[in-house]
Amino acid sequence: MDPNLTARLTLLESQVRRWKLITVLLLASLAVALLTAFAPAQGSQKKYELPFDQGMLQQVPSNRLMAHDFLLIGKDGGISARLTAKHGAAVLEFYDDKGNVMWTVPPQGGGLKPVESR
Repeated sequence: MDPNLTARLTLLESQVRRWKLITVLLLASLAVALLTAFAPAQGSQKKYELPFDQGMLQQVPSNRLMAHDFLLIGKDGGISARLTAKHGAAVLEFYDDKGNVMWTVPPQGGGLKPVESR
Protein backbone atom coordinates (compact mmCIF):
# COMPACT_ATOMS: atom_id res chain seq x y z
CA MET A 1 0.00 0.00 0.00
CA ASP A 2 1.02 3.57 -0.62
CA PRO A 3 2.52 5.18 2.55
CA ASN A 4 0.77 8.48 1.73
CA LEU A 5 -2.59 6.73 1.50
CA THR A 6 -1.97 4.91 4.80
CA ALA A 7 -1.15 8.21 6.56
CA ARG A 8 -4.31 9.85 5.20
CA LEU A 9 -6.41 6.85 6.23
CA THR A 10 -4.96 6.93 9.77
CA LEU A 11 -5.70 10.67 10.02
CA LEU A 12 -9.30 10.16 8.86
CA GLU A 13 -9.83 7.33 11.36
CA SER A 14 -8.62 9.50 14.24
CA GLN A 15 -10.93 12.34 13.14
CA VAL A 16 -13.91 9.96 12.99
CA ARG A 17 -13.12 8.66 16.49
CA ARG A 18 -12.91 12.26 17.77
CA TRP A 19 -16.29 13.21 16.21
CA LYS A 20 -17.90 10.05 17.62
CA LEU A 21 -16.65 10.95 21.11
CA ILE A 22 -17.89 14.55 20.80
CA THR A 23 -21.30 13.34 19.59
CA VAL A 24 -21.67 10.85 22.46
CA LEU A 25 -20.67 13.51 25.02
CA LEU A 26 -23.14 16.04 23.60
CA LEU A 27 -25.99 13.49 23.59
CA ALA A 28 -25.19 12.47 27.17
CA SER A 29 -25.14 16.15 28.26
CA LEU A 30 -28.49 16.76 26.55
CA ALA A 31 -30.02 13.69 28.23
CA VAL A 32 -28.81 14.82 31.67
CA ALA A 33 -30.10 18.36 31.08
CA LEU A 34 -33.54 17.09 30.03
CA LEU A 35 -33.79 14.67 32.95
CA THR A 36 -32.89 17.32 35.51
CA ALA A 37 -35.21 19.91 33.95
CA PHE A 38 -38.27 17.67 34.18
CA ALA A 39 -37.48 15.80 37.40
CA PRO A 40 -39.50 16.73 40.49
CA ALA A 41 -37.58 18.37 43.31
CA GLN A 42 -36.07 15.83 45.69
CA GLY A 43 -37.18 15.97 49.29
CA SER A 44 -39.92 18.49 48.67
CA GLN A 45 -42.89 17.88 50.93
CA LYS A 46 -46.04 19.16 49.24
CA LYS A 47 -48.77 20.26 51.62
CA TYR A 48 -51.44 19.63 48.98
CA GLU A 49 -51.58 17.83 45.67
CA LEU A 50 -52.75 19.73 42.61
CA PRO A 51 -54.95 17.64 40.30
CA PHE A 52 -53.16 18.85 37.16
CA ASP A 53 -49.64 18.53 38.61
CA GLN A 54 -47.84 15.60 37.01
CA GLY A 55 -44.62 16.24 38.93
CA MET A 56 -43.59 19.02 36.55
CA LEU A 57 -44.44 22.06 38.69
CA GLN A 58 -41.66 23.41 40.82
CA GLN A 59 -43.04 24.99 43.97
CA VAL A 60 -40.69 27.54 45.49
CA PRO A 61 -41.49 28.83 48.97
CA SER A 62 -41.61 32.60 49.13
CA ASN A 63 -42.19 35.21 51.81
CA ARG A 64 -43.80 37.62 49.36
CA LEU A 65 -45.74 37.24 46.13
CA MET A 66 -46.53 40.35 44.14
CA ALA A 67 -48.51 40.90 40.95
CA HIS A 68 -50.80 43.48 39.38
CA ASP A 69 -53.53 40.86 38.87
CA PHE A 70 -54.22 37.38 40.18
CA LEU A 71 -56.38 35.24 37.89
CA LEU A 72 -58.25 32.08 38.84
CA ILE A 73 -58.42 29.97 35.69
CA GLY A 74 -60.61 26.87 35.35
CA LYS A 75 -59.67 23.58 33.69
CA ASP A 76 -61.32 24.79 30.48
CA GLY A 77 -58.97 27.80 30.38
CA GLY A 78 -61.66 30.37 31.15
CA ILE A 79 -61.16 33.01 33.83
CA SER A 80 -63.34 32.35 36.90
CA ALA A 81 -62.14 35.17 39.16
CA ARG A 82 -59.73 38.10 39.26
CA LEU A 83 -58.13 39.92 42.18
CA THR A 84 -56.81 43.34 41.24
CA ALA A 85 -56.49 46.92 42.45
CA LYS A 86 -58.72 49.62 40.97
CA HIS A 87 -58.44 53.24 42.06
CA GLY A 88 -56.24 52.26 45.00
CA ALA A 89 -58.63 49.65 46.43
CA ALA A 90 -58.58 45.86 46.17
CA VAL A 91 -61.33 44.40 43.99
CA LEU A 92 -62.35 40.76 43.65
CA GLU A 93 -64.43 39.97 40.55
CA PHE A 94 -66.17 36.69 39.74
CA TYR A 95 -67.00 35.81 36.12
CA ASP A 96 -69.67 33.60 34.55
CA ASP A 97 -69.10 31.07 31.74
CA LYS A 98 -69.39 33.82 29.10
CA GLY A 99 -66.73 36.01 30.71
CA ASN A 100 -69.11 38.63 32.11
CA VAL A 101 -68.66 39.96 35.64
CA MET A 102 -71.41 38.43 37.78
CA TRP A 103 -70.19 39.44 41.26
CA THR A 104 -67.72 42.00 42.53
CA VAL A 105 -66.36 42.70 46.01
CA PRO A 106 -66.53 45.54 47.05
CA PRO A 107 -69.31 46.74 44.76
CA GLN A 108 -69.43 50.36 43.70
CA GLY A 109 -72.61 51.21 45.69
CA GLY A 110 -71.37 49.77 48.99
CA GLY A 111 -72.50 46.52 50.58
CA LEU A 112 -72.17 43.10 49.00
CA LYS A 113 -74.52 42.56 46.08
CA PRO A 114 -74.29 41.01 42.60
CA VAL A 115 -73.66 43.12 39.51
CA GLU A 116 -76.98 43.99 37.84
CA SER A 117 -77.58 42.58 34.37
CA ARG A 118 -77.94 45.11 31.60
